[in-house]
Amino acid sequence: MKKKMAFIDLSNFHDWPMGGMLEYELAILEELVKRFEIDIWGVSVDGIKPAPIKINGKEYNVNVFANVKTKNKIIPNYLRGMFIYGQKKIMKGHYDYYYAHTASCLVGIGFFEKNAKLIYHQHGLNYLQDHSLMQSIQRPFYTKAQKDADLVFVVSDTKSVKEYESMMKHKHHISAKYVSVRSPIRINNFDALRVQKRIDSSKNVDLKNFIYTGRLSKFKNAKLLVEVFKEYVKDINPKAKLTIVGSGEEAEDIEQKINNYDLKGKVKMLGVVKHDEIYNLLMTSDAFLTASGGEGVSVSVAEAYAAGLPVVCFNVPGLSGQVVDGVTGKIAFSHTKAGFFDAMKYVNDNHTELALNCMEAAKKYDSEKISNLITEKILSL
Repeated sequence: MKKKMAFIDLSNFHDWPMGGMLEYELAILEELVKRFEIDIWGVSVDGIKPAPIKINGKEYNVNVFANVKTKNKIIPNYLRGMFIYGQKKIMKGHYDYYYAHTASCLVGIGFFEKNAKLIYHQHGLNYLQDHSLMQSIQRPFYTKAQKDADLVFVVSDTKSVKEYESMMKHKHHISAKYVSVRSPIRINNFDALRVQKRIDSSKNVDLKNFIYTGRLSKFKNAKLLVEVFKEYVKDINPKAKLTIVGSGEEAEDIEQKINNYDLKGKVKMLGVVKHDEIYNLLMTSDAFLTASGGEGVSVSVAEAYAAGLPVVCFNVPGLSGQVVDGVTGKIAFSHTKAGFFDAMKYVNDNHTELALNCMEAAKKYDSEKISNLITEKILSL
């Protein structure tokens, strides 16, 4: 008989919030539903209740515990994760496991559930470097969730997670077991033959198509990509194109920079794009660019690998462990536009070898393997 699990996130599990975290959860659910009897708990958005989600051909209802707002917020959406406490009468004693992907949700559960196993999934360690107001609001919940949890999954490399675990146990006296996990991707969604043909056709020619996917925030620093791309167009390939996929508070500033640099026809901002469409965008690109200040284990980078795209990035937490310098991309150790440009030039000059290495590296992120690891760690509690 399968054990019961509440799978919880501050999400409608369709399109809010957009990004790698949602894709991560949908990927691992495909395996978790095979091993557990799962109820999915999420939120409505602006009063619109989410439709059921389809997993392995079966529909699963999203049990709504709160409503988030896209405008006129008085209470920050993140704090609404605590509203799951309102489901105490329904949830308490009903589940063997509570698996939460937002810290505020697990904190709310921790107030009423003392018998079941609590699992918290920390999607990266960016918050240690990101000192924005929103991260300042969330930081205490991260700590409390880990104190309440029996098991903490951290999306980061093994070395970083071990160091983080030691710090949290010493500083906050946390007793939970920590496990390093990668970001899962659906490798079968990428046409390997098509990717191989594109790599072969790009031999001995300057790279033309670059892409970035992710949030457009100050921490992600997509504005710098436009600045460096301007130099690439001027000095290496005047026919080059840059596609930026995503949304965020920096979108208008990026558009203004595109106009100021007269790059309107060369840099496309697509906004939010359905994930199925991103696969095609990746497979028609040559390299992936990110100037992020840090990542966990980036889904975007893992998917870039599957599409045979070498990655250009700075030497920052997460990415420095995921991108192998000179093997699956190039790390700019100088945190400057000139350093990033030199890294782009290296990828341009060594593209074929790097691209083939990326296809091989992508196999480590297979969603089935990672989901099985997560399942086994949960069942071992």
